[in-house]
Formats: sequence, structure tokens, C-alpha cells
Amino acid sequence: MASTSTTTPTPTPTPTPVLPPASSSTNEGQQIISSPSSQPRVYRRPFNELR
Repeated sequence: MASTSTTTPTPTPTPTPVLPPASSSTNEGQQIISSPSSQPRVYRRPFNELR
């Protein structure tokens, strides 16, 4: 009985938290594409390091 109870709640909470992180990743990617100022900033950082 204990084995069944542990197996049921395990797969239920797993897919729930997996959805929120995926949304966060998409939001960040959209922000970079929407913000053209963010791209040049990222390019400037590596340039300084190379120098």
C-alpha cells in the first residue's frame, strides 16, 4: 500500500513544476528578441574580454 501511495503523488507533482520553468525560459528568449538593445550588450561583453 505504501508503495502505491508513493508512486501516485510522485508523477503528479513532477509535470506541474516542469511547466513553470519551461515558461520562464520562453519568456527570457522572447525578451531578448523583443529587446534589440539586449543583443548588442551581450556582444559587447565578449569583445571586452577578448581585448
